[in-house]
Amino acid sequence: MSEFFIRLRRRASTMAIVKALLIALSLGTLCAGVLLFLSTHKLISLAPYVSFIIGGGVLFASGAVAYILLRQNDGAIARALDEQYSLDERVRTMLEYKDQNGAIYELQRDDTDKALEGVKRSSFGTKHLWIYITAAALSTAVFVTSVLFIPQAEPPKPAPDSPFSITKLQVIAMEELIAYVEGSDMESPYRESVALSLTNLLADLKLASTVSERDSALKISVDEIYKQTDASSSAVEIIDALARNDSGTVRGLAYAINHYSWSRGGEWDSFTERMTAVRDDFIHADSASETPDEQKMANDTRALLSAAGDSIVSALARSQIEADDILYAALLNFAQRSADDGGAYGLGALAESGSDLSYAELQHRLDLTFTGYNIEIFRALEVLSENTGVGEYAMTRLSDLFGYKLPALDRPENHSSGEGGEGGDSTGEGGGNGAIGEGTVFGSDELVLDPFTGKYVEYGEIFNKYYTIMFTRLQGDSYTDEEKAAMEKYFDILYGGFHE
Repeated sequence: MSEFFIRLRRRASTMAIVKALLIALSLGTLCAGVLLFLSTHKLISLAPYVSFIIGGGVLFASGAVAYILLRQNDGAIARALDEQYSLDERVRTMLEYKDQNGAIYELQRDDTDKALEGVKRSSFGTKHLWIYITAAALSTAVFVTSVLFIPQAEPPKPAPDSPFSITKLQVIAMEELIAYVEGSDMESPYRESVALSLTNLLADLKLASTVSERDSALKISVDEIYKQTDASSSAVEIIDALARNDSGTVRGLAYAINHYSWSRGGEWDSFTERMTAVRDDFIHADSASETPDEQKMANDTRALLSAAGDSIVSALARSQIEADDILYAALLNFAQRSADDGGAYGLGALAESGSDLSYAELQHRLDLTFTGYNIEIFRALEVLSENTGVGEYAMTRLSDLFGYKLPALDRPENHSSGEGGEGGDSTGEGGGNGAIGEGTVFGSDELVLDPFTGKYVEYGEIFNKYYTIMFTRLQGDSYTDEEKAAMEKYFDILYGGFHE
């Protein structure tokens, strides 16, 4: 078969594919565009995305059918060449006798080749191609126009506002609530702020005529009461700071002061029961043995007291609560107060002053510490509990009266090992809830010289002492605010690392 004919046959096959693709593009985009226009303009009931699915199906189906119809066999190609280039059936004759041998057949093939040399391959098969291109361009324009001019969805019509009028019973209930807040033991100025917010709310509700006006007034009042309630208590911040400590004893203290989980009517019992568990963390496990090493138990207990005091001071600083806060001050005294300042020793002060005390004497003084500071801490918690209780009751009562959805009330986070102080097994080797060695994990546990005692101790113990000294000095006026912030940032990085 002539080499020229083979090339022209490939050309014809390529053009059949091109035309099939143009037909597929024309029909697919036209179908998708028309359906999209009709569906987006609500002329037919059809989801817009279905238009793309149908258009895609038409594209593939029409392309396949068009290729089958446009594909030509050798006879059709020969006939098209003879007719288009006036070759007097040379190509068809060549195909008909392609398998014949002989001089006359060879001459006929040579004559056909010479005739095909004059055929331009670039023009063969392109007849009417412009029609396909034009149709594809117009169909694509229809599709693009349908996409670009999708009508904007009409905004939903606002629901009709329901009428509202405060009832006489609601007015009486609001007046009772205001009187309850004004007569409560909530601290000033929070009590006055909450009562004023409720008074303003009642005035606004009397003027409100629609539900939206009612809800708007309720939101303003509830937000203000929530703000005042949150500001009236430091318990959540301090509890969370203590609960994040590595020391099980300090986590037990956080659990003990979490007044949100105390049993109603048995607040003092709940508190003392949990504080007893914290107290038990300082009882050395060897005290139950037949031949205890009194000196070792005393040394271990002092180390545990010092570590616990330092950890409490560190946690208080991290809570970012002001030092004059009632709970902050009670816990700070519990952690480091010296007996010279009046009252019992704090944990850290007892460790430092009891260097010559026996284990039994340390335990006796520790009993005095817990007995004295339990009352101080509990009284502080009573005040904060009353503050939050009044504010939260006011918000809950508003929710009940008017069906208003309240924001989530502030509560301590659910920390793992929140009851860390309970059942502590403090041993001289460490490992119990409040055991010696428990606490922040430092980069090294090698022994270094303690300049305060002249003894070799772990690095973390000295670090905690320096932090306590720094924190104590920051309470005075010896440093500027910038210097205090720099020192606090320095120790914060040393304890917790870089977060940025």
